[in-house]
Amino acid sequence: MSRDETIVVPCVCGKQYRVSAERSAKSFTCRACGARVQIPRLPALSKSSRSSVLLSVGIDPEAAERAFERERLEEDEREGTRRKSYRCTRCEEIFDSKALSQAYYKGELVCVGCRNLLREDESEVRRRDTALLAVRKDRRLPRALARAGVLFLGFAGPAWTILHLQVGVALAIGLVVALAGGLGTYFKG
Repeated sequence: MSRDETIVVPCVCGKQYRVSAERSAKSFTCRACGARVQIPRLPALSKSSRSSVLLSVGIDPEAAERAFERERLEEDEREGTRRKSYRCTRCEEIFDSKALSQAYYKGELVCVGCRNLLREDESEVRRRDTALLAVRKDRRLPRALARAGVLFLGFAGPAWTILHLQVGVALAIGLVVALAGGLGTYFKG
């Protein structure tokens, strides 16, 4: 890869950046989450070419490779101590930018444990609401019967006592009104 090409560098939050290959081995701050993004180093020479060059100047290539890896690990450790951390809005647990991409849940910044609890709570609320609807449906019949009884007494009693209708006619009027009111209550819910 030549130095004037661009490379794609992903951030831990998922955002990707296209940077010049000249900036290899440098780092920058992600505009989305604020984490430090390390641009990977580009190999200038193949491993065999590098070994022959090092041997020609009197350096052991294997020792140089070990020293390079050790230096890279130390650099990664230093970078790790500077990594930005975030705090859960629920339990205030601290987590680093690696977990940031999955930390947003319904407008909150939450850790993995709190996110799992919130999801469990949502499923429990759905189960409870479903059970309440089932109970509410079961209450329709007693409610309809109670209303029918009140309507029966409210119409049959006055029709017999105040209007002095025959008992059979008063009962018939009470039953018709009670049946209509009870069915209306039952189907209305």
